[in-house]
Amino acid sequence: MAMLYALVIFFSLPAGVFIFKQVLWFVYLWQIKEYRVDRVYAHYRYEDTHSGQLLLTFLKFGCAVVTSLFLLYPENSVLLAGPVLTFILYIILFQNSLQEVIGHRLARPKIKSVRNAIVVAGALVSLVLPLAVFLWWLADFSAQLTPAAQSAMERYQSADFSDVLPDVTGEGVVTVPFAVVTVASTALVVLATDLLTHLIIIIWVLLTAPLAEFRRRYLRMRAAAKLAGIRQTGKLKVIAVTGSYGKTTTKELLYQLLSQKYKTVKTPENKNTAVGVAMTVLTDLHEDTEVFIAEMGAYRKGEIRDATEVAPPDVSIVTAVGEQHLALFGSVENIFHAKYEIVAGLREGGLAVLNGDNEYCMRMAEQTDHRTVLYFTVQGDAVTAAEVTPPQHRDQDRLPADHHVYAYDIQKTGKGLDFQLRYRKEEYTVNTPFKARHDISNLLAVMISMTEIGLSMAEVVRLINTTKDLSVPYLNTHEGVAGSVIIDDGYNANLPAFLDALQYTKDYAAKGKRWLMTEGLIELGTVRDTRYKELARKITETVDGMITSDKHLAAAVTNAQEDFIVCFADTDQGFLNHYIDLVNEGDVVLVEGRLSPEVERGIIKRAQ
Repeated sequence: MAMLYALVIFFSLPAGVFIFKQVLWFVYLWQIKEYRVDRVYAHYRYEDTHSGQLLLTFLKFGCAVVTSLFLLYPENSVLLAGPVLTFILYIILFQNSLQEVIGHRLARPKIKSVRNAIVVAGALVSLVLPLAVFLWWLADFSAQLTPAAQSAMERYQSADFSDVLPDVTGEGVVTVPFAVVTVASTALVVLATDLLTHLIIIIWVLLTAPLAEFRRRYLRMRAAAKLAGIRQTGKLKVIAVTGSYGKTTTKELLYQLLSQKYKTVKTPENKNTAVGVAMTVLTDLHEDTEVFIAEMGAYRKGEIRDATEVAPPDVSIVTAVGEQHLALFGSVENIFHAKYEIVAGLREGGLAVLNGDNEYCMRMAEQTDHRTVLYFTVQGDAVTAAEVTPPQHRDQDRLPADHHVYAYDIQKTGKGLDFQLRYRKEEYTVNTPFKARHDISNLLAVMISMTEIGLSMAEVVRLINTTKDLSVPYLNTHEGVAGSVIIDDGYNANLPAFLDALQYTKDYAAKGKRWLMTEGLIELGTVRDTRYKELARKITETVDGMITSDKHLAAAVTNAQEDFIVCFADTDQGFLNHYIDLVNEGDVVLVEGRLSPEVERGIIKRAQ
């Protein structure tokens, strides 16, 4: 019996390690998608990073079918290939899993999260049960292997370990070595366990959903009460920022500037859900906090409304409404209504700061009864309030042209971009270290918000011009491996920023060739092909070649220019290999969107 148990463990251990890795990966996926069914669904529907996994799933299913047929018809020895292939498959997957661990590439969730811990533990217990049941059955089954019982076992009546293949006697009775039955049964159990892994995790996600929802509501309620109390006793102002793109940059710029004048708190990183806002209020806001900058994001209607109920804003900024996360919203119109909630959630007397260059933001200005300031970036060397006005059908009495903010005469200098600012008939010169034009638009929203907090526009301009370390988290340059220059735009993941980064790369003084490394854009939904066609034209006009893991973007670029260098990389090592093969000294490489830390370590030269 001990030998049978050892056989089961020997055959199931590689699969067990791989299944454990899969549990961590699936829970990690749910975590980064914020335990949202719609986002996970969009991931599998629109993102092709899992195409290899689909092929692997079919292979596992095929092995399970063949193994099941062998157990039903053991006289057909060819079917023994099912369990044999299963063992070989999991040995390979086991080795790949070990390589991921050794290479620090193992994706795993944050176990400090209570929900993550519950889902991981519950899934593991649920997945171990089939093997435990199988071992119990094996013990019970082997206990019956007596001479009296063998005659009743029909197909499985031999306990002889010497032969591997089943044998058919002259009387038509099939005898199968019990070890072979054990191996085949073990293969079937681990295959079933593996194939059911994500389903088991989904069940645990659903089981923990009521507890998670209760926690979210409780945190929002506590945070709203705390913020209301601080407002009664202090001078707290809340600036809320949203937009399909640009919101995080705007938040960071606000913090860098306002923190020099006021005791300022911001939501950290991309913690822009209602719960993220609530957690920041509970942990970071104090009685002496003067400004709270809250980034508010959404993947469906109602979520920004929940965030504004936690922290009703005095100033609401909408940087843009576009096609980001279109796969989740279904239409830009739905995105518009979701973003408008930040304007609708303004406190009485609050100010809406809206991007006049964006048609949907203009619609918001028309729709709201709150005070509104629009900001514009103007192509040209000069502008007057009479020359640049909102659309003629707008209410000019409620939204007079002189009331808004205009940036014009945007010039590239050795230090960044400078521009002229017009605000309430006054002209200002603004010097920035920014490299992309869309940063000027974000800065305008920041400047208007700062005047609402209590600073004059002259003070705001002076503060910007004298702040030496004003920065944005993208288009930073690094020394690359092989003497290249890396332009790191890893913080961005939207089409306008992608196009701006390509233009910046084109204008960059390169001694050699220009290359693009990207994983593409996510959650574009049904407009992906159209947007990729536009992007592909810009890519072929801007760089000499591209390394990507996005098959759709690769196809679009190839269609735009058949002889263009397109290298497909479906692994981190693939990115590194193509970089080594293509990039030479003096070349410029644009990294657009986030790549894995392993790829970044492999292409950026670190200080010794």
